Amino acid sequence: MKVIFNQKCSGKYMTCRILTFIAACMILILSCRKQPAASDPTPIIQVPMDSPVSQFFSALQSNDEAWSLVERLEKAYGPARWTDALAKTGGERSICILPMAYSGADTVSALLALELKTSIRIKVIDAGDFPVNTPKSAKSETGRLLHFINFRTFGAQGLSGQRIKFDHKNVDSLLQSADASRMAQMTMSVCYHYSACTGDGFGNCVGNYSFYTECYSSTTWFDDYSYIDMPIYGGDIDGSPRPGSGGGTGSGSSTLAPPLKRIDDPAAYLCFDRTQPAVLTIYVDQPLPGADDPFTVLGKMGHAFISIEQPGQMGVSRRFIGFYPQTPVNPFGNTAAPAALGNDEGKKHDVRLPIALTPSQLQKVLDAILTYQEVYDLESYNCTDFCMDVAQAAGILIPRNSGWWIFGRGRNPGRMGEDMRAMPGVITKGGRSMRNTGNCD
Repeated sequence: MKVIFNQKCSGKYMTCRILTFIAACMILILSCRKQPAASDPTPIIQVPMDSPVSQFFSALQSNDEAWSLVERLEKAYGPARWTDALAKTGGERSICILPMAYSGADTVSALLALELKTSIRIKVIDAGDFPVNTPKSAKSETGRLLHFINFRTFGAQGLSGQRIKFDHKNVDSLLQSADASRMAQMTMSVCYHYSACTGDGFGNCVGNYSFYTECYSSTTWFDDYSYIDMPIYGGDIDGSPRPGSGGGTGSGSSTLAPPLKRIDDPAAYLCFDRTQPAVLTIYVDQPLPGADDPFTVLGKMGHAFISIEQPGQMGVSRRFIGFYPQTPVNPFGNTAAPAALGNDEGKKHDVRLPIALTPSQLQKVLDAILTYQEVYDLESYNCTDFCMDVAQAAGILIPRNSGWWIFGRGRNPGRMGEDMRAMPGVITKGGRSMRNTGNCD
């Protein structure tokens, strides 16, 4: 801006012009000042405070890491629908099923399974793994649970070109803690009546009317193995400090727990005949089958374990072995703990590699197992390193590639599984490992 003053004007007039100029500049500066952007209002979370559901909400909010996990899951699956949650309290355990759905969706995208005792235990059931209202999901107990939650939350659903209309419902849902040491079941009794017809694509019935009554009960819906433990530090559900807690914040969420079946005497457990041949098998349960992801958005990190099988006069002797921490570890800080071996019979796997052993190779394999590392460390020596060392003792080299997770780097079942898929003799059909057999006689 260029300003020209009249030098011939009087002094008083000159002063007036200068003051006018200064005032105009001040107005211009103030008008150009950027106004602070209005902050987005904090979303209001509706929670039925007169319901057992409120206990889970309070416990999650009081645990920074647990609440952070819920927020990450909400970015992946949509907001948690607390008003549609189911909860059951009783005894020492309380459990809750929390639906998650995208804004505007008419089906849930995931279910958050929560268990509350001395810790918060979290598992996510991805609805994409159990397509709702398909013949396949009708045979799946988890699919039936999703079917029920969708009906309870959103009402009628579509079924393979048909339109299902629920005429009336008589729903009695019962959540019970299972008779299992690590809470591996939910029992639910559900009955409802509905009718179906062929639709015209616009929600109208055009024929083929049929009527159904369905009841589901005794629903077993998850493997305990993939839970995420969130210890409650500094207070109980009501916020009151526990004796000895000291008001601390704790060390973090336990994403990998000790073995359910610890092997206390590995030498007695591995009672094979070292003078006879055997078969070693390496198993990998990948976080995401067919991908090298080190973990899923749910926090699942996968697992690797082995088995040894040897024929004998009394039949086949078989033992399963996994490498674990003695106390929970997680990738957020507490990454190491004293190591232990666990019995991994019946464990899920996606890839396996059988290796024939001569008597001399069997001796080396058994020695490698019995002299396992004393420390389990997620980043430097975990279950995959143990399996790789055992395979190397048998003369088989599995690539020792690493991968990044949120706060660290290490070898992991996701990458190991993908490397094994490229090896000769690998079996990529997943399933569950068999059971231990024989007495090694």
